[in-house]
Amino acid sequence: MSSSATKLSIDQVLDEERKEEELKQTRVLEAFHYRLLVEQGGRPAYPIDLMEEITKNPELYANLLRPWQTFLGVGAIRVSESVFQVQVDRWRDFRTWQREMRGMYDHKTEFSLFVDYCKSLGDIYKLAHGGCEAKSDVSTDEKRFDLKESHRRLLQHGLLDMNGKGGTRLYFEAVKRRLADHGFTQKFQLRQCPSEQDKLATWMEYLCYEYSILDKYIRLEQRLEAELGKPFWQLMEAGNIRLGQTSQTLATQRTSLRAMTKRDKAAKDLESAVAAAYLSKRWGGSFRPGQRDDVKTAIAGICEANASLRSVVRRDAAFTDLLLRKVIRPNREKSIAERHRILTQWALEQVSLVEAELKGSEASSKGRGTKRRSRHDEDKDGEDDEDENDDVGAASIESPRAEKQKRVERDIKPLEHEADQPSSVERPLKRSRTDASGIGSPQA
Repeated sequence: MSSSATKLSIDQVLDEERKEEELKQTRVLEAFHYRLLVEQGGRPAYPIDLMEEITKNPELYANLLRPWQTFLGVGAIRVSESVFQVQVDRWRDFRTWQREMRGMYDHKTEFSLFVDYCKSLGDIYKLAHGGCEAKSDVSTDEKRFDLKESHRRLLQHGLLDMNGKGGTRLYFEAVKRRLADHGFTQKFQLRQCPSEQDKLATWMEYLCYEYSILDKYIRLEQRLEAELGKPFWQLMEAGNIRLGQTSQTLATQRTSLRAMTKRDKAAKDLESAVAAAYLSKRWGGSFRPGQRDDVKTAIAGICEANASLRSVVRRDAAFTDLLLRKVIRPNREKSIAERHRILTQWALEQVSLVEAELKGSEASSKGRGTKRRSRHDEDKDGEDDEDENDDVGAASIESPRAEKQKRVERDIKPLEHEADQPSSVERPLKRSRTDASGIGSPQA
C-alpha cells in the first residue's frame, strides 16, 4: 500500500472518530433538552430511546424530523442532531407568550429564567466536552437574552393585537375564536395561572399559538402574491422579461447570470468607445481630412455606450428589486409557510394523544381511588368483626361467673328449705360441680 493511501485511510479513521465523538456530545446535549422539554410540559418529537438510531441514520426518519426542519428539502440531517433543542427553544417562547398574554411578563424574571437555563446548559456542555466550559458572563447573557427576545418579538409580532393589555378574558376569547376558525370546538378551560391548567388546555393554547403564526405567514404570502402582478408586467413591457418567464423562473441562477452578462457587455462597449476616441485624437493639433468624422463617431459611440450601460444598470436595479421583493421573498415566505403547515399539522395530531393520556390518567386515578376505598371498607369491616369478637369474648368471660352465681343461689335455697323439714327426710346428696343445672349425679 502506498504512503498516500495509508495517509488517506488514517485520515478517514480520524474523521470517523471525530464524527463519533461529536455524536456522543450531541446526544448528551439532546438528552438534557429532552428532559427539560418533558419537565416543562412539552411533547418530544420522538421517544428518547430512538435518539442513537436517529442521529446515526436521520435519512430513515425524515418524516419524523420534517416538522422541525429549518428549510424544506434540506436540513433534515442537521436538525436530527438538535431537534430537542429546537423544540425547547420554541416551547420556551410559547411559555413566555402565555405569561405575556396574561399580563404576567416581567423582564427581570424572564432574564433570571434565561440565566438559569444557560447555567444548566453550561454544566451539560462541560460534561459533554470533557470538562471544557462554555464561556459565559453577565454581559454575554444579557446580549444573548436581548437577541433572543428580539427574535421572539419579531416572530410573535402581529399574532394578537392585545399583548396582554386587553385583559385575560379577551385573550381567552381570542384563543377559542381562532381555534373555532380552524374547526375546533372542544371544550377546555384556560386559567389565569398557566400552571393550573390541565395538559389538554395547555396544548390547545399551544396549537392556537402555532395557528396564529401560520395565519400570519399565509396573510403575508397572499399580500406578496397580490403585489407581484404590476411590476412584473412593467418589466415585461420594458423588455427585461421575455414572454413565458414567470416569477419562479426569474429567481434561477441562469437568469441572474444572463443579467450580469448584459451589464458586463455594456461596460466593455463603453470602454471600447472611450479607447477609440482617445486614439482618434492622440496626435493633437488640427484634424486631418476625415479625422473629424472619426472623432464625432467615437464621441457618439461613447454616448451610446454610456446610455446603454445606464439603461442596463437601471434595468438590473429594477430586476433585482423585483427578484428580492416580488420573487425571492415571496418564495421564501411561501417555503416558511409550508414548513409551518407541517409543524402545525404535527401539533394537531398530538391533540388526540393528549386526550388519550388524560383519559388513561383519569382511569388510573379512579382505579387507585376504588382500591383505597375497598381497603378502607375492609379495614372498617375488620374493626366491626373485632368489636363483635370482643362482645363474644366478654360474654364468654361473664358466663361462668353468672352460672356460678346461679348455682350458688340454687344451692342456698334447698339448704334453707332443709332446716324446716322433719328428720326422717334425708338430706340431698352432694351434686357434681360439673353439673351446670344444679341437678348433678349422686356421688358415693
